[in-house]
Amino acid sequence: MTLQPPGEYHRDLIRLADLTLHTDVLENYRFVDCTLVGPAVVVPLNGTEILHCRWDGDLGAVLWAIDVERPAVIGAIGLSNCQLIGCTLQRVGLAVPASQVDEISRGFTA
Repeated sequence: MTLQPPGEYHRDLIRLADLTLHTDVLENYRFVDCTLVGPAVVVPLNGTEILHCRWDGDLGAVLWAIDVERPAVIGAIGLSNCQLIGCTLQRVGLAVPASQVDEISRGFTA
């Protein structure tokens, strides 16, 4: 896979760390039917959509609850205005506000 600027990836195998060499936030990316590989923890921001994706791993291990009082998260990959559609995420955690864990759990496919 050749790294590209923000844009679309289709049916690619992508190591998330390769996209974050110079930034902690991926903006305006669209991943369709890709395999996204960690180790990584992603934080959805600013309108990011995650639709029909499969997460490898136990729900309790994948979801990371963030206290709403916490001002920042260091070491995670922010996804801003991104779309993940039909992707498989391997060795990738999902950090979300603690108040949203139950809602997200209901739509979770592992």
